[in-house]
Amino acid sequence: MSRFAKSFLLVFLAPIPLILYALLPEMTGWNPEVHLGEFWNTVIWILLIGFVLVMSLLPFKKAFGAFFGTKESKRIARFGRPAEAVVLAIGENSEGGVVTINDQPLLNLQLEVHDGATPPYVVSFDTIIPRAAVPRFQPGAVIPIKIDPENPQKVIVDWQRGASDAPAEKPAVGARWSEMDKQLLEREGIDGTAKYLSLEDTGRSKDFNPIVRVTLEVEAPDIEPYTFTKDVPLPTYAIQLIRGKLGQSFPARIHPQDGTKVSINITP
Repeated sequence: MSRFAKSFLLVFLAPIPLILYALLPEMTGWNPEVHLGEFWNTVIWILLIGFVLVMSLLPFKKAFGAFFGTKESKRIARFGRPAEAVVLAIGENSEGGVVTINDQPLLNLQLEVHDGATPPYVVSFDTIIPRAAVPRFQPGAVIPIKIDPENPQKVIVDWQRGASDAPAEKPAVGARWSEMDKQLLEREGIDGTAKYLSLEDTGRSKDFNPIVRVTLEVEAPDIEPYTFTKDVPLPTYAIQLIRGKLGQSFPARIHPQDGTKVSINITP
């Protein structure tokens, strides 16, 4: 059973003592109000109700802390050392399941921290990420963080610096695209043409999109034509569109530093 399921089982079981206390007169004939007095009976009711409320909110403690900020996160935000980190992975929170606070997802980030003083190291933590900001946290992206001066394994996203003030990202290696890749493609991309020679299913998927193996032939002025094959996740509609256009050439823009990253304009 996952920690997420155990937490919600706890929420389900928490009211049982309160229910049993309420049923005592009917089940045993023993009336707390008569035998204990109105004052102590009221105290027990308050304690039981408080117990139910605390146990019901306990599973959401981490989520509330991530959204409103804990004392620790506020301390790191104030005194932490600025640094950068490369996103290695983003996924559902460490408790398992899907949790949202104010319609914003609680997600787990795995980061490679670069502080300029120590060798890069990996940390993992749960944090609220606004839905609109999730695309900026895909693997390969570089984000601003702050590091706890007392424990370098504790970091937070430095939202005050934000994406606009963050240092430029490094281009991602291989199939991954970072924001820096997109900027390089827009500023320095090479105009040319690309032709899909083949497309094969791999039987794998990523982010609910099938991963297919495509072979491309690329041509551009002052560049020797070349062919390469790579595995890429594509939406089903895009796969169907490409299958119907195999062997046709389309306008393309080629990454200036990685010829296997090509933006192809396929119009239906």
